[in-house]
Amino acid sequence: MTDITITGKVAERLQQLAQDKHQTIEEIIEEALDTYAQSQDKEMPGGEPPPGSLARMAWLATRNPIEVAATDIAERSRDILRTEYTEYLLKRRATPDDASHE
Repeated sequence: MTDITITGKVAERLQQLAQDKHQTIEEIIEEALDTYAQSQDKEMPGGEPPPGSLARMAWLATRNPIEVAATDIAERSRDILRTEYTEYLLKRRATPDDASHE
């Protein structure tokens, strides 16, 4: 066992936290170390994937889930094709093509 001396603001914060939680300083430190160790276990081997990679996108997505309202585009696919795609085709047909003027 090794003795560690903690002074200053860190010592004051530890004492206050231990007092607030009705625990010893050792218990507070042990809990913090356990939490830190668990977060390190969840990290990927070698740290974060390189920026711009698909692995990075997946890594970020698992850490920052996006809450999306439940909408099922598949159920609306026919309506979307009938309205939006039809409008697109009509506009395209009405606009002269640059290639046809050569």
